[in-house]
Amino acid sequence: MKITKKISQLSLSSNLKILNKKLLTLTPRKMNSKITNFRKEVDEIDKQIIDLLARRFHLTGEIGKLKTEAGAEIQDPERESELEVMYSELALQKGLDQEAIKRIFHKIFEESRADQTADEA
Repeated sequence: MKITKKISQLSLSSNLKILNKKLLTLTPRKMNSKITNFRKEVDEIDKQIIDLLARRFHLTGEIGKLKTEAGAEIQDPERESELEVMYSELALQKGLDQEAIKRIFHKIFEESRADQTADEA
């Protein structure tokens, strides 16, 4: 056990040295170029997120109309709880902060309900 821990520490230490060396070799121009490239990729991902949210809100709007026609409640706490568990598990699998994902989806659910309620009026 102790040997495994030492090997793990040595591996981490050598990886940090390599990373530090790479960071030190980055000139400001190279660093800015890399940051610009990462930002462009993030911007594209954000556009995709907005497209997906638009699709999601369209679908939840349709669900809201059907619920209204059927006289059902807009909010479905049981479904939201099921989704919260599922998204929490997915977050864990992806190495994401589960609480952050819960907060994000709580806000998405809240906005979906508000949109569905507005369609009722």
